[in-house]
Amino acid sequence: MAGDARLPVIAVAMGDPAGIGPEIVVKALSHEAVYRLCRPLVVADAAVIQQATEIAGIPLTVRPVREPTEARFKHGLLDVLDMRNVPAGSVTVGNPSPAGAKAAFQCLARSVEMASNRVVQGITAAPVTREALRHSGAPHGSQSDAIAALARSARWAVMLFCGPLRVALCTPCVSVRQAIDQLDRNRVLTVIRLTNGTLQRLGIPRPRIAVAGVNPAADRNEPGEEEQQLLMPAIQLARDEGIDARGPLPASLAIPQATEGQFDAVVAMYCDQAQIAVRLLNFRLGPASSAMPAAATVIGMPMACALPDQGPSFETAGRGIASEESMRLALELCARLSR
Repeated sequence: MAGDARLPVIAVAMGDPAGIGPEIVVKALSHEAVYRLCRPLVVADAAVIQQATEIAGIPLTVRPVREPTEARFKHGLLDVLDMRNVPAGSVTVGNPSPAGAKAAFQCLARSVEMASNRVVQGITAAPVTREALRHSGAPHGSQSDAIAALARSARWAVMLFCGPLRVALCTPCVSVRQAIDQLDRNRVLTVIRLTNGTLQRLGIPRPRIAVAGVNPAADRNEPGEEEQQLLMPAIQLARDEGIDARGPLPASLAIPQATEGQFDAVVAMYCDQAQIAVRLLNFRLGPASSAMPAAATVIGMPMACALPDQGPSFETAGRGIASEESMRLALELCARLSR
């Protein structure tokens, strides 16, 4: 492999070839700053990436390689581990299909395989929907689920990053009833530990972690049943280990305080506690400059893994207008965690 040997090699899976994935991969890798953070290896069908350069209007040279060792990692030259898994005419940009979903999953699986064998040090992956993964025959819900299953990781969690906000999730995106049923003190303690370790890897020696309550307005002074039985014991165990975990706090208080810098991260009990806050920061509610890119890291994995927090957006795919900023953030996080 060429390039700066001090930098981690990051596998970049193309996502659904019918969505914006190939476009945002190409756009993100058009920035020279990315190559100062890592050595990106695109895992894709080379013809799909060539088409994406034309859609995005970016004059990059696509260089298909058969093995990672052939990559040069030079800005302006896209090293593509050519999967050759999208037969001509089988996928139309903007129209999801089983063929595209299958190709996306194959690229993801190859990326995890290389990371597991330490050929690459981290993984990022462009978007693919849950429905597409199911149609591809993969027995997984989300990309995070698929990556964890392929890597055989037993204890992991998703942690969202958006501007100053970092939020780890104790449960996946399921109904609130299902989320509460899945909670126990061991799970809460595990996510607190994973959050603490992740932030230390990012250079925060003693992270301040707020633990959100399950119930609205629930805190240590007025705890609900879940706070008393699940959260308070887990927080105390974490503190006994030297982790600066605080709470439980109402999510409506913990998340704004974390955004203001009073905490380094929040451990949320279910998806909406985190996603609503992230969407408010991420969506273009005001001027374009006020929007913040978001990315999701999969923490607790044997390799670094970060994903852009956006969907395939089939309705806008092929128009060259998709923003690459979330993919750039995912690459940056993956590179920092890889080190």
